[in-house]
Amino acid sequence: MFTSLIFQQRTWGFLDTKYETTAIYEAVKPQDMTERAMELYRRTKNMECLLARRGALRKELFFKPSPVLEDLRKLIPAIAPSEELAQALNQDEELMELLHEVRPDDMSIALHSVPAQYQPFSRSKEALLQGMIEFYEKPTVIAWIITIVNVLSRGPGIKGKADMIISVLQRTAEALEAKTKEIDASLAQADTSEKTAPEPSSTAETVTPQA
Repeated sequence: MFTSLIFQQRTWGFLDTKYETTAIYEAVKPQDMTERAMELYRRTKNMECLLARRGALRKELFFKPSPVLEDLRKLIPAIAPSEELAQALNQDEELMELLHEVRPDDMSIALHSVPAQYQPFSRSKEALLQGMIEFYEKPTVIAWIITIVNVLSRGPGIKGKADMIISVLQRTAEALEAKTKEIDASLAQADTSEKTAPEPSSTAETVTPQA
């Protein structure tokens, strides 16, 4: 299901390594982008989210809308952060069980939203936001980017933990596919209803001339 899977690692302490695993799921390819697909991108953009924690002792994991959307909303009034995807993920028991096993340090789910010409300036928040504005106006692909960051200790259990991380990415991608198709179906239905709606009829009024 993944278009690509990217691994990055760096040493963390003496025996640990911090791994960043990114999976890219391309829901709509560049050659398939239509006006409806552009609207689909804008609808799903509102649903970007990240993994958070709450509770004092055994912290509960849950998804919530990405705070980046609030920054973007100041520049694009049409942005309306939504909990729709976050709630769907929170209700996915299989995914949440896997996450409690993996317990990632960070996890984010976002759409590819920065044109290539802005990517060299990724350290600049202002440049990234400007790129997002341009991409929002004319999106060229719908590609979900799922990123998990974990600190893994060397030892016999590391392979099992790595396999569970891949399972988390796979399950998340399946949920993204289902939600994206659901939104696309609602847009298609709206298009069909609009095209088949009867045109308002005009009633001719007869005026009788007075003598």
